[in-house]
Amino acid sequence: MILCRELKKVIIRARQNLGGPNTPYKRDPDAPACIDWNVHQVLEWLKHAGFPHLVETFKTNQITGVRLISVDCSALNQMGLSNLDEMRAVTAAIRELLDTPRPNGLRALMRIPAYENYLKKRIKTGKTYDLLTFAKYCKEQGFTYAFLR
Repeated sequence: MILCRELKKVIIRARQNLGGPNTPYKRDPDAPACIDWNVHQVLEWLKHAGFPHLVETFKTNQITGVRLISVDCSALNQMGLSNLDEMRAVTAAIRELLDTPRPNGLRALMRIPAYENYLKKRIKTGKTYDLLTFAKYCKEQGFTYAFLR
């Protein structure tokens, strides 16, 4: 009986470690470095970017590097920010970190650039998405990788 309990504990710990942050995978050189950040690394970046007053908000919402990709003005508003200038400043800092261009008024009429689509796909988790590289994404979509990056 005691052996069974100990075995169950070992199995539960092993399951928790499967697919966790220790899982080795080949990092995509085109992906932003922040994609692998945990909550604390995002909070450190937030402090250095000049937004120390937002640390608690990002901590409460468990914003990791992957989740940081999807943070826009709408998400910031849902997290409790109401100052439009501050939301613009935060999203500009995130865009700079991700190396993505500033949206413009024609964005609705234009096709979203391939790199931004790739980042949106990387938000998802799982083996398929963790192993996705920008080069592989371009090949799947029929884009010429050399021209896009």
